Amino acid sequence: MRALVDEQYIRDLAVRTRRGLEGVIRDGQHAGGRTYGYRAVPGKPGDSEIVEQEAEIVRVIFACYVQGETLRAIAHDLNRRRLAHRAASSRTPRRSMATCRAVAA
Repeated sequence: MRALVDEQYIRDLAVRTRRGLEGVIRDGQHAGGRTYGYRAVPGKPGDSEIVEQEAEIVRVIFACYVQGETLRAIAHDLNRRRLAHRAASSRTPRRSMATCRAVAA
């Protein structure tokens, strides 16, 4: 019996969480996660501002994607041009297809 109650609670929680996130998005605010090309505005929860240096890379990715380039080719081109990304470190300085996919999606 307890398992059924717990299962229903989890379902209801998921519905309420999704409804809350939809409301945040409907109000024009950011619902969470790190979005490449934007940064959080200090002191204004849910508000974002454009990071122009990253936004230029986003424009390059979209332009290449619209021209029919594959995500692999786009990532290779960005790495060749040594355009750093937010998560770059000395261990992993390269941009991956997953990064390009996240931006292009």
